[in-house]
Amino acid sequence: MAKPQTLDSKLSPENRVVVPREVRAALGVRSGDRIVFHLGADGMVRLVTPRLLAMSVWAKNHGGDAGNSAEDIRQQRIEDQDEVEAKYARITTTDEVDARSEDEITSELMSTLGLG
Repeated sequence: MAKPQTLDSKLSPENRVVVPREVRAALGVRSGDRIVFHLGADGMVRLVTPRLLAMSVWAKNHGGDAGNSAEDIRQQRIEDQDEVEAKYARITTTDEVDARSEDEITSELMSTLGLG
């Protein structure tokens, strides 16, 4: 880790800032590279390169127990298949009510609606 230091730069009339050589070296940037200005809630401003920002995001979201995605998918497929089988089991099951003829069903429906 580099020794902490304070570096001075001046804002030009065009509102441009020359980034000191030591800062460019620390960030690993050259002319034409992009720099992200991170404005903290405490008023502190940090300069970060997009590459360092991406590495930071990756580091914060990497590791830990991510689970076993193959096993999770396999389990979800089993549950989906069970659900489909249960649905079709209801459709193909016959009992007394399902054994009625179309005329019997029509007659019962008409009487329920008060039309028969």
